Amino acid sequence: MVKKHSAHFICMFIEWRRKREMNLKKSYYLSERIYETMNCEEKQSEARKKYWRNLLGETMFDQMYKENINFYGYVNGNEYAVRENVKLKKRFMGFYHNMICLEQNLQIEQKLEESIEFPRFYDSFLQYGQVLFAKKIGKNSDVISEHVCQCLQMYLANILQEVCLRTLIAEMHLYKQQKKLQGKDEREKYEFFHSEIVGTSGFKEELFEKYPVLWRCIEEKIQQAVGYYVEIVENFVDNKIEIQKKFCTGTSIKRITDIKSGLSDVHNQGKSVVVVTLDDSLELLYKPRSMENELGFLNLLKWISDKVGLDCYQYPILSYENHSWCSIVKHDSCDTEEQVKRYYQRFGIQLVLVYFLGTRDLHFENVIASGEYPVLVDLEALTYGKREHNTEEIKDAINQHLADSVLCSGLLPYAWQNLNIDSSGISGKGGQKYGFKVPVIVNRRTANMRIEYRYPETKGVQNLVKIRGKDCDPIQYIQDLLDGFEQAYVKILEDKEELLQRSSFLQNLKSRYVAMNTQQYSMLLSASYHPSVMRDGAERETLFYSLWKGRNGTEQEVVDSEIQDLLNGNIPYFSCSVCGKYLIHDGKEIDNKHFSKTAWEVFIEKIKKMSVSDMNVQKEYIRMSIELFSGNRCNYENHVYSMDDKKWKERRNQLEKVTIEQLESRILRHAIWNREKTQVNWLTTQLSDQNGANWRLLPMNHYLYSGLAGMLLLFYELKTAKRPQATKVYDTLKNEMFTYTEKGIHSFKDLDSSKTGLYEGEGSIVYVYLCLYKRSNEQIYLRYAEKHSEIVRKLLKQDQRYDLLSGNAGAAWSFLLLYGSTGNTRFLQTGEEAIQILLKSAEVQEQGIGWRIQKEIPPMSGLAHGNSGILIPVLALGKYTGRTMYEEIADKIWNYENSLYDPAINNWKDTREQGKVVSSNPIGSVAWCHGAAGVLYSRILCYEFVEDKKWKNRLELDIKRAYKKLKEYWKRDSDSLCHGNCGNLLILKIAQKKMKEYGISVEREWDVELMKNALEEQIVHLLPQEQINFGFMNGYGGILYKCLQDIHATESHIESI
Repeated sequence: MVKKHSAHFICMFIEWRRKREMNLKKSYYLSERIYETMNCEEKQSEARKKYWRNLLGETMFDQMYKENINFYGYVNGNEYAVRENVKLKKRFMGFYHNMICLEQNLQIEQKLEESIEFPRFYDSFLQYGQVLFAKKIGKNSDVISEHVCQCLQMYLANILQEVCLRTLIAEMHLYKQQKKLQGKDEREKYEFFHSEIVGTSGFKEELFEKYPVLWRCIEEKIQQAVGYYVEIVENFVDNKIEIQKKFCTGTSIKRITDIKSGLSDVHNQGKSVVVVTLDDSLELLYKPRSMENELGFLNLLKWISDKVGLDCYQYPILSYENHSWCSIVKHDSCDTEEQVKRYYQRFGIQLVLVYFLGTRDLHFENVIASGEYPVLVDLEALTYGKREHNTEEIKDAINQHLADSVLCSGLLPYAWQNLNIDSSGISGKGGQKYGFKVPVIVNRRTANMRIEYRYPETKGVQNLVKIRGKDCDPIQYIQDLLDGFEQAYVKILEDKEELLQRSSFLQNLKSRYVAMNTQQYSMLLSASYHPSVMRDGAERETLFYSLWKGRNGTEQEVVDSEIQDLLNGNIPYFSCSVCGKYLIHDGKEIDNKHFSKTAWEVFIEKIKKMSVSDMNVQKEYIRMSIELFSGNRCNYENHVYSMDDKKWKERRNQLEKVTIEQLESRILRHAIWNREKTQVNWLTTQLSDQNGANWRLLPMNHYLYSGLAGMLLLFYELKTAKRPQATKVYDTLKNEMFTYTEKGIHSFKDLDSSKTGLYEGEGSIVYVYLCLYKRSNEQIYLRYAEKHSEIVRKLLKQDQRYDLLSGNAGAAWSFLLLYGSTGNTRFLQTGEEAIQILLKSAEVQEQGIGWRIQKEIPPMSGLAHGNSGILIPVLALGKYTGRTMYEEIADKIWNYENSLYDPAINNWKDTREQGKVVSSNPIGSVAWCHGAAGVLYSRILCYEFVEDKKWKNRLELDIKRAYKKLKEYWKRDSDSLCHGNCGNLLILKIAQKKMKEYGISVEREWDVELMKNALEEQIVHLLPQEQINFGFMNGYGGILYKCLQDIHATESHIESI
């Protein structure tokens, strides 16, 4: 009988060991396995393939399936063995045994913070960590207080909660579903699960069987945290004498009494920045890296600050090869206005240094405003090498130009990562809502507890300069910032060699290299702790294969390193030698051709390229970035003013003033060329929303509105005016546009879009060619207008837009203009085709018909997007074809727009304002694009195409209404053609000339030339979003074009501005 029981026990033990072995085997990651080639689980493998194909996407799944042998074996359910060099089994089984056998210690639970859910679950893990720490610290235990052990326990609890929480919530929900939780409400059920289940050895055994990867992650986190705390203590012991000298004026220090963890991302086996308190009095920052970068930067900063005549903040640093100690910079307020001004001057000086060094990642957490001193506190990414770019292509040259600019450091507000916040060192603040969601706990400590994804907010930081406790707005101190930048730049320009000599220390440094946005790494790491990938190590590793998106095989070593770091629970960390083209990961050189130029070579190149022109470009970037991110909408709003409104001049005086000559210089110095000087382009400012909360600098497309076609028109005028350098730019643009047309004829894939409109579409290129043909009499432009019209014709059915600006109405008008220039009836027929396509999408209104440009906005009035623009080609077709159907269509178009006329404001309603309690513009819109000015121009053009009295009376009435409105309200903040004074005055001038021809009398005629006197001669005022906007319609390209024509008294060949 005894033998039978004994045999039964042995069998049970063997089965228990077999299960443990199987579970342990599942905890190994994909890269730690060797798969057999035979498919063993055909049915399971199909389900697995489908799951990962959906998660990774078809393209990536297929690539990994073909190229990664282990992935192929895993998704096919093949058998596998564990690689011999992976040492996990013995350590892991010892850890598991300890966790099952350790008795609960409720004292530990009671010391944990309220933020820890299911604290009893962590009891044995914290005990294990404590024992491990005591064992490893050995004789150094006398240099730490008992409180440090509590710090370690709290830190462990926090990092283990990140790993375990989702799984514990899922298990609690399962117990609840199985009706195993007792309690009269959800809180009591949670308490039952917590007190009676979650801390028991039976629950932990069950958890290990279901989630072996979870146990591995827990064990590794404990090892890393304990190892790091031990390292801090050992380095303190080794560095104690130097610490006393550097930070304590020689006063003796005895022990560490506190360690505050979790102050930064975790890298390199669980290491992060911590605050170490010595003898309950002195707080120091401990960083798990050298601070030679900071020491070198501070030396350079002192040198250039002395030259400018300002002192700079110096703080003590004790730097070693793999760690450092430094004092904590105090966030403090200024007492006087002069101190604030000096703060921004110093900020400008530091901007110069980080610009030349190419420093990155200086967001709001890395700047501290200490009174009148801006202090950069994290210079890991001090300087960068250059990746290989084919600068024969203009888009690569543009990207490189932007990456090399003063905007790249992070100190200035710029939307590099589409975060929809200002994270800059100069103005980023707390309380901003990010554009992505993060997991948060809801219904805490109840059985309904779960993870939800919500938009986080930025935390209050210490980067904002204050005066007597109140935040200062950088926009009020732009000039001080620019003065500091210019003074430092000029001093370096005067003595480049001295800078190079003083910067020689760089050659011995390493700089952190950020391969991917840290937030993306963090979100991926968080997702990898979901219980669905805790059952099998292959699944957790496969989740990280999404890092391959947008990458190619040349980055194999980089991606493998990223995956390894993430598997270890760390944010990937790379560095590079300033004089090396390779990356460094975990102390080893990888990807030895990652950079085409070393950071030192890039630095030398940048110093050699220094010039007054470059300084001015960077200053313009600085000014615009501050003004656009000031948070004050009135900075970039474009108001409408009456003729006698004194606020107009007040507002104009606040805007940047630029002479025509300066505009020409600005356009030329902002031109970006490819390496071979065969392509040229410009970066232009584009707001991402109407509130201006986000903006980007983007290269021009090929269209008229804000693109290269408009620049071609401008540079033709500059060439004609014999301006220096204009001919070279003009010839290049001409060739670029012709090349674009030739490529577009052969393939649509090279086109900027499928838009066909007259300003923002392929039709605009036909239009510009025609304008240049009329202006120059060069037949080649007519030939290319005809060529490009074929592209437009083929796009007509694809284009889902209907307006004049970007849609089929604009396409129709371009064909009719071409018909007028050639007499070729095929263009007339294609114009008809465009209108027929447009009519299919007309929406019937209470009166007439209209076209919806955006789903949420009713059909609009006006020239650019409304019925005024559509009416022009329809009435023209009526005249050219003699068909009455077009007059009937025109009737309906006019009727709807007429229904939007509001006699109370003598203007046509802007349907974008519908639904607002208070209109943002009670005057109504008055511009080429929207409102009275565009309606006036439309009616002036349409008058040419009508003969019967009904239409002449209609149009005459509209002309008189619109003319009266425009002459009273032509004043705007902007000077642009699209929505500014230049466009409004041009329309008035054309209208007056045509009204005389048509015999239309007005109550009181105004002299447009006298109106122009209200504008300062040869001076242009720029809104913040226009300062770096060379666009023809929405920037100062068109303003300069019209000024040149006025100066040289040339007739405009823009038939519809």
